[in-house]
Amino acid sequence: GLGVNNVNIVILVINVVVIVNRTINLSTCILVYLSTEQSTRLLVNSSTRQLNIYIHMKILVLGAGKMGSFFIDLLSFSHEVAVYEHDPLRLRFTYNCQRFTQLDEIREFQPELVINAVTVKYTISAFDEVIPYLPKSCLLSDISSVKTGLKAYYEGTGFRYVSSHPMFGPTFANLNQLQEENAIIISEGDYMGRCFFRELYRS
Repeated sequence: GLGVNNVNIVILVINVVVIVNRTINLSTCILVYLSTEQSTRLLVNSSTRQLNIYIHMKILVLGAGKMGSFFIDLLSFSHEVAVYEHDPLRLRFTYNCQRFTQLDEIREFQPELVINAVTVKYTISAFDEVIPYLPKSCLLSDISSVKTGLKAYYEGTGFRYVSSHPMFGPTFANLNQLQEENAIIISEGDYMGRCFFRELYRS
């Protein structure tokens, strides 16, 4: 039981650490939710006793197809989401997000996470197109069913990355019961990125 003053101190310390490092080692395992301006969510990994900090993030989805639209719906109420799509007509059915058709809009948005949801054969070319407009701190991710060559590609970009594959289609998946669906998260890549998608697929 922490007093009010102690809680305030904890919040201040956490906000500083978020800027430097999104992992805090703890000696106890707890689940904490704090309401701050950044909507910081604190989750503890009980096996490693590490506190993983998820901030209200700026997330860019590449592609406004079925899977892209699915991830927009899934993320848009917890994060600031934008979608980049070549075909303006496909943006008609995207909601609760910013809609981009120009690369300069991506530069201005400054995403913290990119989710590549384009058709498999365009995965790498889609990354090639947007990477020059991303901040170096951005985390790259894909949901491609074919991972051939992706690890080498990611490592050549110099960006942090995480790769997953939701083994369900957007048509019948229940946004409120994703823990009942199957998904694969590749073991290589950014630790915090893997934690983010693990919690997302458990939601």
